[in-house]
Formats: sequence, structure tokens, C-alpha cells
Amino acid sequence: MTRTGHHVGMIPPGNQAEGPQSIEVSGRELVGLLRPFVTAPDRPPSGTADGAPEVLPGLVAVIAAQMGDQLTFLPSRVIAELGGWDAVLELAMTNLRRLPPMSAASVRAVEGHADSVVHELRCADPFGASRICDLNGLLTTADVRLGAHGLLVAAPTWYVVLLHAITGPTVLVALELMAKAASAENESAPDHMRVSPDVFFIAPGGGVQRVAYGDGDDRIQINTTGLLGDVLFGHEGVLREFR
Repeated sequence: MTRTGHHVGMIPPGNQAEGPQSIEVSGRELVGLLRPFVTAPDRPPSGTADGAPEVLPGLVAVIAAQMGDQLTFLPSRVIAELGGWDAVLELAMTNLRRLPPMSAASVRAVEGHADSVVHELRCADPFGASRICDLNGLLTTADVRLGAHGLLVAAPTWYVVLLHAITGPTVLVALELMAKAASAENESAPDHMRVSPDVFFIAPGGGVQRVAYGDGDDRIQINTTGLLGDVLFGHEGVLREFR
């Protein structure tokens, strides 16, 4: 097998103390392992997030492969050599869908109210947050149907995703529960395994908005304006009677 001489950054999933490393690998060795990896753009090794598509506000999908107990990040220049982001992401998404489904559990934010269900999905591989790139697959795993009012989603760590399908008036209670859970999961994880403590709204038309986030003073802010405001308080909103 011909060596390409490409250098790729390494971050050991189980060792927070070690920083990025470089090794030589063959592109052929990696092709079947490449998957999108959702992260803040300043987290992976330098040169791996250049041109990476934004998945959620402040989060991008770089290309990574798990090799044993390490993650290998593909440099953007290598992605260009392999056909560009669109071509490599298409391949990476195929590989992502081959991973075992995440385990799913749920809790009601308001007892007795089915419209308050928050779904918690977990996995053993480091591509949990990355499954947001395959939203239909996540919804199937959680047995959730995306309705007319959109979806709340959080990815606090590599291994955890939270979901809530907006269907009724308990949505704000569910959002608060998600925000607290995402913040707690993110804070308790090793630093390099953290993704985001925030909660995002994915609108039925595809728009995305950050709707719950820390204020820098250990408090959580909830934003019910913008896209989410339309779904909550608009003409067909689930909280339209409270306008």
C-alpha cells in the first residue's frame, strides 16, 4: 500500500492530558472509518476545521476517524485532495449511519403530559453529537416524529444527545429541563469531550437558533424570540393564547 505522507492530528479520547499529535497514514486506510465529527471549530487540531460546514450555531462538522482509542482528524487540505467537503462528507455520512444506534431513554418534564417528553440518547463511540448530522436517524432511534413545530436539540458531549419534539404547551418546561441537563452533562465531562452546553431550536423549515445558553454567571438564559418565538406565539403557535 502506498503511503501518502499526510499528517493528521490525534486526540486520545481517554486521555485528557495529552494534546494533539501527528502521524503518517494512508488515505485508503482511513476511507472506511471517516465520519463527521461535530465540535466547536477551535477544538480540533489546527488546519482540520478550515471550510468545515456549520451544523448548529457555533458547531461545525470536521472529518475524523476512530483508530483504536484515538481520534484522527483529517486536514482540510487532504479533504480538498479527496474531492472536497461535499464528496468527503457524503462518504463520512455513509460510515456514520453504519454505527450502532444510540441507546434511548426519556423523561417527562411535566408528569402526565406526553408533550413534555425529553429524549436522552447515549452511545459508547465518540460520534454521538455527530449523529445530529443524520437527524432522521436520531429521530428514528428515539421513536420521535418531527412535527409542524420543530425540534429542540442539545449535544453536551461526544456521547450524549438530548431531543424534544415541540407538540404542546409544556415546551418551555421541557426546554428548561434540557438546558439544565445539557449544562450538567457538559460541565461534568472531561474538557476535551465537551461539545456545547447550549440548546438549539431546529425550525420546520430548516432554520436553526440557539435558544438556551449560559450568561457567564452560572445562570441559564432562555430565548423565546426569533424562530422559536414564531413557533410558540405565532398564529399556529403552541402558546398562542399567551401572546
